[in-house]
Amino acid sequence: MGNGETGDGSIRLEAPIWRDKVSISFGRIDEVTADALVCPYDGSFFSTSLEGELLIIKFGDDPFRKAKEAESHFKGSLREIGLKGEVHIPPGYSVATGVGLEGSSVKKIIHTNISNTGESKSQDPVRLAVGNSLEVAESTAEVKTVAVPLFGEITPETFRPRLLSIIGGIKDYFKDRPDSKIEKVILVVNADDNEKNRNKIESILSSQN
Repeated sequence: MGNGETGDGSIRLEAPIWRDKVSISFGRIDEVTADALVCPYDGSFFSTSLEGELLIIKFGDDPFRKAKEAESHFKGSLREIGLKGEVHIPPGYSVATGVGLEGSSVKKIIHTNISNTGESKSQDPVRLAVGNSLEVAESTAEVKTVAVPLFGEITPETFRPRLLSIIGGIKDYFKDRPDSKIEKVILVVNADDNEKNRNKIESILSSQN
């Protein structure tokens, strides 16, 4: 954590930049009020996640069709530079598509690959996906708030490491961009909003510098 001098000469501990940007929302990604919603994909960039299904029901499949077109174009560009054999999109590849639902606060869906593919097995795809999603959001002028779900099926065994990966991506992003225009990153937890769950998450967040 950072620190600074107080008027009486003592040291005041300050929250890291990323911590002031993070809030928690319990519920479904399609019910969150934010400028951009992050949707996880597998390595084939075909949305089979719960988040994807919920967002398709609410916003239609046009944003997802456009994301698939962007992914195909990206693969084509990789082939043009001479890559041989099957071409994989890298972990964390992210692209934003517009939302055409009239009256919705949501302006963009950010589609991101959370799977390890190709030669990048040593990288944490979730951490990369979060950081890249925020970078894509940053490049869109009207996006100030971004909602990020706890990607994939979460069990008691996977909850903490998955949350730490997401926090890691957020920390990386704001460490490199302390002047980011993104005002809030909403962690969306598809679970009951109760004291036990809030305390568990807050304990994990507060343990991170």
